[in-house]
Amino acid sequence: APATAEMRRRVSARHAPPVAAATTPAPVAAATDPAIFDSGRLKEMFGHMDGEAIALLDEFLVQAEARASAVEEALNNGDLKAARDGSHSLKGSANGVGAVAVGDLFARIETALKQGDEDTAQDLRWHIAQAFDDLRQQIRIVKG
Repeated sequence: APATAEMRRRVSARHAPPVAAATTPAPVAAATDPAIFDSGRLKEMFGHMDGEAIALLDEFLVQAEARASAVEEALNNGDLKAARDGSHSLKGSANGVGAVAVGDLFARIETALKQGDEDTAQDLRWHIAQAFDDLRQQIRIVKG
């Protein structure tokens, strides 16, 4: 009689070495970079990262990018007071939502302007777009 699939399975089960079950690694949750975004600041306000916290972060991003453009425009026009005031405001709101790198960048711009160092402020402005790109990436991680 020809061997059936069931017969081969039984013989194989008795005589073949055990095969370890295939394991797939558990997905690793991406972590945010606390030098760019500190989610703990929003968790302090909301208790956890929920939809409200994410909505606040999204709203911050829209408003902060517009305000950053105003700082850049003020620097373009030589209006150092407006650039300094805008940097001060952005520093505070960024730090309030945990946008650490954005807050640090605008703190550095503000400090340079307070010290009358327009050249440093002008040099730092070239980092604004990257700071916001990095923050958007961190927000994508938080959103999953």
